[in-house]
Amino acid sequence: MADIRIVREHAMGLAQARRLALRWVEVAQKKLQMECNYVQGETGDVVRFRRAGASGELRVNEARFELVTRLGLLLGVFRHRIEGEIVKNLDQLLASGDPLQAFEQGLARHEAKHAARHGRPHAEPGRTPAKLPAAGQGRLSLPFQPRDWISATYWRLASSLSVPLQPFHASHFARPIMSPKPGFFSVTSPTVACL
Repeated sequence: MADIRIVREHAMGLAQARRLALRWVEVAQKKLQMECNYVQGETGDVVRFRRAGASGELRVNEARFELVTRLGLLLGVFRHRIEGEIVKNLDQLLASGDPLQAFEQGLARHEAKHAARHGRPHAEPGRTPAKLPAAGQGRLSLPFQPRDWISATYWRLASSLSVPLQPFHASHFARPIMSPKPGFFSVTSPTVACL
């Protein structure tokens, strides 16, 4: 598990910091499919968030933001890049005169960049991520089925054609000439092809 801890001081006051945190929660729920729990207090707020591969909390008070995130195994590989992007974006927001307006502008730039690259908005209305079905409810609905690429890969690697598809396959048809025990070495196979 990789942990990220970022603390940034600000001078915007609790009310404006709270509005910025609430807007971040809306975006995180919509675009990142995070489950967020916002707890408002007298002197500060806490946002607890969770999604597959990441969880943590954002503490907001009148003088600072404190983000503590725990990344799972797969996202942990990208810890430094994720932390760098968060720090860069947060520093840009806090350096601007109106952080909430800067957040909206940054979000619009990101949407335009994503739409130009992929030909569609980042989060289309009504589009939901694939979810695992409840027990006994059927199969996971994906645009492709894992069996498709598994069978294609297996066919390419484990073909039993009499002519090898690749040089790698030639070793499967080699007759044992160096070993007294047929098929003993990894570069040879038994005298009869068993693929």
